[in-house]
Amino acid sequence: MRPVGERRKNKNPSTTSTASPLRWHTLTTLTLYNTNLTGFIPKHWNPKLTHMDFSNNKLNGTIPTSLTLLVSLKFLILSSNQLTGEIPTSFGDLISLQNLSLSSNSRSGSISTIPKLTHLDLSSN
Repeated sequence: MRPVGERRKNKNPSTTSTASPLRWHTLTTLTLYNTNLTGFIPKHWNPKLTHMDFSNNKLNGTIPTSLTLLVSLKFLILSSNQLTGEIPTSFGDLISLQNLSLSSNSRSGSISTIPKLTHLDLSSN
């Protein structure tokens, strides 16, 4: 994968293009549904994120506790992956979270009280 904004050559060697730089610092919604993502969930995110959907991929490992630093996060959808381990007890720190779906993984443990949570799906774990 090339760094964002890197100049790259096209298949036609006589032309080049420049990828437009993404504005990660202003990103509030990230949807990567059904994209065959593999590996672990990264630990570092833009603190302005409000919506995160990584459902229907092949992510594995545990949910990083650093996600609980995203105090503006309203929707966290991690269903239909291969996540394992306990649900972080610090999920109660997600004071804005309204929708949490961890269904169809191999998760365990209880979940802390989340003040604004209106939808919780832990089925098929």
